Amino acid sequence: MRCLEIFLGLLVVLGVMGCVAPTGEEGCILLEKAERVVLCNVLNNNTEGIKLYELEYRLNEGDTVYALSTDCQDELLLVEEECWFFLIDDHPEYRWAHECRFVFVYCSGNYKVTNQQMLSYLWKDLIDVDFNK
Repeated sequence: MRCLEIFLGLLVVLGVMGCVAPTGEEGCILLEKAERVVLCNVLNNNTEGIKLYELEYRLNEGDTVYALSTDCQDELLLVEEECWFFLIDDHPEYRWAHECRFVFVYCSGNYKVTNQQMLSYLWKDLIDVDFNK
């Protein structure tokens, strides 16, 4: 019986480890781990009906991200610390001017989500994230 408890405990630990974000050589989590943070913690392992985009490079503390708006009152977001940037398109079938989220995944694995209604000026650098690769 004790062996079964240990085995089940290991399964739980291994399952949780898939959503843990270890650091890379530079002291910052790798992009793949940042993707896991978004998938596990923001999307709750559910990518149905959304599109996820990412930058392939990190933003630095003090960088700015402009969130476009429909009323020309673009919002300036100041990057608080070095991070990976993601855009979640919650309604890809709508084209634009609809709900989306910006996700900043910091080097520590912590993250911040901001609700937006348009994409960012960074849109030209964003690439699709394919979780089926």
